[in-house]
Amino acid sequence: MLRDRMPLMMNLALLYCKAKEDWIEHCYNNFIRVVPQSERSATVKEMLGLIKKPGCKKMFTQDDYIMLAMYGYKRKEIQSPDKSKLYYTFKETIYWDELSDDDKEFWEGVCSIVNWFSNTYTYIENDYRISRSVGKNEQQIKEEIISRYKLDTNLANYLIKCFKKYD
Repeated sequence: MLRDRMPLMMNLALLYCKAKEDWIEHCYNNFIRVVPQSERSATVKEMLGLIKKPGCKKMFTQDDYIMLAMYGYKRKEIQSPDKSKLYYTFKETIYWDELSDDDKEFWEGVCSIVNWFSNTYTYIENDYRISRSVGKNEQQIKEEIISRYKLDTNLANYLIKCFKKYD
């Protein structure tokens, strides 16, 4: 269930850092396997940020309004948005208590990559699509993305491959 319902940004980030299978196994062993069968579906949805976790309350910040606008909400409609998008953090899907120092370092790196993809991927994709529409070739676009976002070549190649795949 985790593999099938994973949001695109999380999936791309975990594939990039080659941690998707490790994350699925970690979540299954620490969060899903320990709950009764009847509650597993809800647990998976919470892990993926698809439903709101109980007891979460948060004030709207400017970033929240921007994020809601990206999901298609108009400012006047934000009295009743789909708030489940506001409570999810990938870091909460890691069971930090019993990890070794090396594992903590690994998962902190994965968390930062997932957060980076969540915050930056859409902007890079938009720049890519605009550049394609004005007739730039792939090499020009790659050089522009590398210089604008200060990426290494491997990440730029991966992103462009993803843009083409989901075009």
